[in-house]
Amino acid sequence: MDIILAPITVHIHLSNQLIPRIVVYLFSLYFTAAWVFPHAISFMLATVFTRQYKLLSRSLERMLADSDERRLSDSDIETFRQRHNEISTLVCETDDFLMFHNSGAFCCQLFDSILHFYDLIFSTVTQTTLLSSRCVCSRCSVSRLDSPLPQLLESCLTIT
Repeated sequence: MDIILAPITVHIHLSNQLIPRIVVYLFSLYFTAAWVFPHAISFMLATVFTRQYKLLSRSLERMLADSDERRLSDSDIETFRQRHNEISTLVCETDDFLMFHNSGAFCCQLFDSILHFYDLIFSTVTQTTLLSSRCVCSRCSVSRLDSPLPQLLESCLTIT
């Protein structure tokens, strides 16, 4: 049994698990994207607003450097104040939107964590399916491909 399908296969016996496996992987992909997307958007918006503030600051420094006696007129100061106020208002509105967005990401991550915890609790993976691989016994040099570990140990004990 696949650990991803533990919530389904514990309660429902299915002979073919291909379709539930595809559906579960699509949901897992969706939840992962829903968790990552708000963080990427938050980073992008923070970068945009930081750039806007830096451009405003450079513009102010350039105007001060070009003016006589490093003074600005009242209209120039008012223009910079209005631009700063516009950027601050956009940051405040974006913050309100991102609070909702980040809470949605938290809920998706919480739901994904609950599913993983449920998988860990109710998964009944047997030792033979978990350890099926190429096994080599160091005592008798028995090597078998795709031999479950209990069978390999039995053959090793009977040989020696």
